[in-house]
Amino acid sequence: MTAPLRIGLLATARYPIVEPFTGGLASHVATLAHGLAARGHEVTVIAPDGSDLGPGIDVLPIGTASGLEFSAAARRDASMLAEPFMQEHHAYLCLLTALAKEPRFDVLHNHGFHYLPIAMARTIPGAHVTTLHAPPTPWQESAAKCLAPHERPLFLTVSETNRRIWSRSIAGVTSVPNGIDLSGWPLAETPDPDLAVWTGRIVPEKGPHFAIDAARRAGYRIVLAGPTPDREFFDAEVAPRLDASAELAGHLTQAELAELIGNASVALSTSSFAATSFSKCSLYLARISLLISLRKMIWLRFCTEVRTACGGYIRLNTSLSSKAFLTSPSSSSSPSRASSSSSGSSSPAPSGCSSEGILSIPA
Repeated sequence: MTAPLRIGLLATARYPIVEPFTGGLASHVATLAHGLAARGHEVTVIAPDGSDLGPGIDVLPIGTASGLEFSAAARRDASMLAEPFMQEHHAYLCLLTALAKEPRFDVLHNHGFHYLPIAMARTIPGAHVTTLHAPPTPWQESAAKCLAPHERPLFLTVSETNRRIWSRSIAGVTSVPNGIDLSGWPLAETPDPDLAVWTGRIVPEKGPHFAIDAARRAGYRIVLAGPTPDREFFDAEVAPRLDASAELAGHLTQAELAELIGNASVALSTSSFAATSFSKCSLYLARISLLISLRKMIWLRFCTEVRTACGGYIRLNTSLSSKAFLTSPSSSSSPSRASSSSSGSSSPAPSGCSSEGILSIPA
């Protein structure tokens, strides 16, 4: 190993990095911080007050409550953007200006969605990495394009789909897929044969209401786990669907999620956010499919065709009038085909790959 590095992980300024995590980005940053610290590096996570990653991980506070107070004259400016945006802008500007004056990291690894860490990278000594967790925004794209290629941070992203989307705007984006520590996600020897799970934020783009409908039609009891930041959506679409066959477990810690998922037989992922379809929560769910001989995965995105991780396609019956499985290779009559009790067809997977869909993890 090279000499230990001083590494700063710049998270979003909008919510703290603490369990139970708000979303996949927070979990990603925490997992990366612990992994780097375990390798002997000096890791600091830059995140809002309230962040706590345990012993050995320092936290440098940043947050949208920057303390900036606008003058009466500034507030009268018709072009002024919303105050929450300005507070976040000021917080990043103060942090990055301070790091430019007094460098403290050998590597600054940005995970946020703000444009300033990209635009100001060249002003801060050291190596710079930005992981793009979502498709381009106008702000990020503008920041990247205003820099010469040699001035830009190293751009990474968490899925091949998102890499392709970003590559239409800037060159040199590299895909480093999301990952989890499998030792923290044990599987029950005797899972509940009737239990389906869904995890994620309870928001429209994650499709929890679709998951409930799909599980119910397929004859499964479903447990959903995640925070409910959009109460209007929850009250209108999710709460009316909850009953004895569809339960909300709430916002769970990683250990609680691991126990829930490890006891399930079916995992559902219904996100409409195609660029991160192979997301952190999908990896937790895909953990079930690692027990190849005993478990089956179900990929219930509500579309007619799903591109597999290996490059093949699987066409699903979106009516889901009966149980529809994408079976593991050993439980399928042909390892190069995906079977389904609903009407549909699939294309053969390339040699060495399964046809379990985008959640497939090779044995």
